[in-house]
Amino acid sequence: MGFCKITDYNSMLSINPQVLEGLIRDYIINLRHKRNLSPATVSSYLAAITHFYEMNDVIINWKKLKKFKAKHYTIVEDKPYSREQIKTLVDAAPLRDKCIVLVMCSAGLRRGAIPHLRLRDLQKIDNYGLYKINVYKKEQESYTTFCTPECAKYIDQYLEWRQRNGENL
Repeated sequence: MGFCKITDYNSMLSINPQVLEGLIRDYIINLRHKRNLSPATVSSYLAAITHFYEMNDVIINWKKLKKFKAKHYTIVEDKPYSREQIKTLVDAAPLRDKCIVLVMCSAGLRRGAIPHLRLRDLQKIDNYGLYKINVYKKEQESYTTFCTPECAKYIDQYLEWRQRNGENL
């Protein structure tokens, strides 16, 4: 709306679709070249515009407009945390967060899996001193993983702390 100097949504809907396609094309070019935004950021900006016009039944040739976007490329290369970085996190974190960091590191959980974990998803395997963890249980993406004995030690400490504070596990 700011790019087109439009102040209200009704004005956005009153633009001729062919003129609108030209405005959106110019906006994409502006985002890519003048503002130098990454392809992923441009896609995020366009998602809101696409949703707005689709919800208001305005027919726009999105297939043609998407050709003005750049191909996706990664800006930052992912790399694993070093042992020193993990140690720094664990040393500075409270007990609950130590468990979260170590479960993510040792069992390979994504951060989105943590809120869905329940006590019933953890099964202690005493012979090896570790936990069997059922992730995304009852979902199509469910899988089983295991944590390290070091992580299991912190999980045990955390569960004991919760019981000492009167929680019935």
